[in-house]
Amino acid sequence: MNNLLLEIVCEEIPARFMPALIEDLKNKSAQELSAARIAYSKIETFGTCRRLVLSVEALAPKQEDLVSEMKGPPFELAERAAAGFARSAGVDVNKLVTKDFNGKKYLVAKISRKGEATEGVLKQLLPHIISSLYLPISMRWGDLDFRFIRPIHRITAFYGKKAVRFELAGVKSESAKRKVQSAKIIVDQNNRKELIRKLIQKAEKHVLIDEELLNEVNYLVEYPSVLVGKFKAEYLKLPREVLITSMKKNQRYFPVTIGRDLSLEPRFVVVTDGAAKKYHKNIRAGNEKVLSARLEDARFFFEEDLKIPLKDRIADLKKISFFEKLGNMEEKTERIKKLAEFIVKSTKIDHGKIPAINRIAALCKADLTTKMVFEFPELQGVMGREYALLGGESPVVAEGILEHYSVHPKSIEGAVVGLADKLDTLVGCFSIGYEPSGSTDPYGLRRAAQGVISTILDHKIPLGLEEIAPAAVLNFIAVRLKNLLLEKGYKHDIVDAALSGFNDILDASLRAEALQKTRNASWFEGVRMSGDRVKRISKEASREQVKEHDLTDVEEKALYEAYMKINWEVEEAINNNRYIDAIKKLADLTEPVTLFFDKVLVMHKDERLKVNRLALLKSISSLYLRIADFGRLTP
Repeated sequence: MNNLLLEIVCEEIPARFMPALIEDLKNKSAQELSAARIAYSKIETFGTCRRLVLSVEALAPKQEDLVSEMKGPPFELAERAAAGFARSAGVDVNKLVTKDFNGKKYLVAKISRKGEATEGVLKQLLPHIISSLYLPISMRWGDLDFRFIRPIHRITAFYGKKAVRFELAGVKSESAKRKVQSAKIIVDQNNRKELIRKLIQKAEKHVLIDEELLNEVNYLVEYPSVLVGKFKAEYLKLPREVLITSMKKNQRYFPVTIGRDLSLEPRFVVVTDGAAKKYHKNIRAGNEKVLSARLEDARFFFEEDLKIPLKDRIADLKKISFFEKLGNMEEKTERIKKLAEFIVKSTKIDHGKIPAINRIAALCKADLTTKMVFEFPELQGVMGREYALLGGESPVVAEGILEHYSVHPKSIEGAVVGLADKLDTLVGCFSIGYEPSGSTDPYGLRRAAQGVISTILDHKIPLGLEEIAPAAVLNFIAVRLKNLLLEKGYKHDIVDAALSGFNDILDASLRAEALQKTRNASWFEGVRMSGDRVKRISKEASREQVKEHDLTDVEEKALYEAYMKINWEVEEAINNNRYIDAIKKLADLTEPVTLFFDKVLVMHKDERLKVNRLALLKSISSLYLRIADFGRLTP
């Protein structure tokens, strides 16, 4: 068995597209080889900024033979139809067989197709694989009607020692086998990435190796080398995040730190592509010059921003639009302030924190008016914290400005303002039809919903959402919460039962947890059945108020007494988040509910008794539903 090697060399591909392209090449190759009935032992794909490589080990020398059946005319017509059917199927008439289809016999031809040689199949298969790759962007070149992510310069394909000849996009596959590894090209992206990491660590002992940046740089080079550059120590007076962002975003440099305390040194590590040592001096000097210009710009922005305190920038927010139909950022800030105050008053959050929360809400978007954030949008919140501290704001307020953007804010002050901000964005965007569709989410609403959920769960904030958000937003959040609970290992039916009538994220999560922990108890099935039965029967109830003097039968009186006995205990347990205790108390209703349905006729001909019994069941059902919709639980 021979191996297959395919190499596609093209103009430089954007780094962000490479991982998906490499994976798609692997998946499409596996699919096409399987469809072509060509066996193999292993598929690997590799890539650099200029090439995609496919390696398939131990391909079978030919396709597997194909045997198929062709259904012919009914057996009773065989005498006059068999010959014609055999000719159309390409088989000898004597080799026709019969087969039953729904109790009726038909002529059947068994058609065997010999597998073709793999070498010949690959000539059509390889160009098809290349053409079928998913391209996030594509382009045409010359007068060709072919599209690819970048113009193709060269294609090399070998099956064993033989070249696989085909033409694609005006490029003929080459007959000369190239040894890319010896040509100072490391095609294995994993090996190349680890080499870059080792080279960086060898060049400097303490470096901030950002994995996202490392992944990007990995697809910018084919044979990496690293250099250490310097910048003026005076730039270290700039905020640390400004220096890091200038190096990372603009230049793709790795900052050097002082030991493990993460304070920056006036040095950086740059990854270059296969540069010979004789060019290192010029490359280093060029990178130092470019970074110096970037940092000088950053210093200018910083000094200009400091001329206007953060608190004096609030009025300028009216010049920045939030969304069309949703006003400007000053108006959004006012909504955040009101919503944050509502959240505090609606929950058990210490009201003494209101002044800090109000201050954070007022200042949280002010840094959007600064030159620094205009140049580096990813520093929003970061610069707000820096400018707040320099403007004399308290550390709590400064950190809250930073944290309100976070999915996991640490302080309760930042958490409340972050909740208000994210809920305002969700409600606003849904109100003007900016809902996510499919995999697209240009306004980050899924992340906003995830931030709402994680913030509430992290800080255990009991917040009813129906007064804040419409049903569409509640459903959107509920779907994200459901996925989170399923990822944690909760059963589907438990999650569905707990999310029934969803309104409060913390409440739903705690109820799901309690159901999961009590599900296997010996008494739980009785609770499930009772909760389900009373809900189904009580749907016809016109009221919940029970008239005690209209209770006539022993069993309905006993059920009412049992309900009244545990009602306040269940409510107290729920109000104190003791949901397991609440479920255990519901077990006290199992026997009286069972006896009630066994002995009492609910749909009595006496309308007065019927209405009262339905009201009793409705009251009990409402108590069960405070925990879950037990009808959604499987037995």
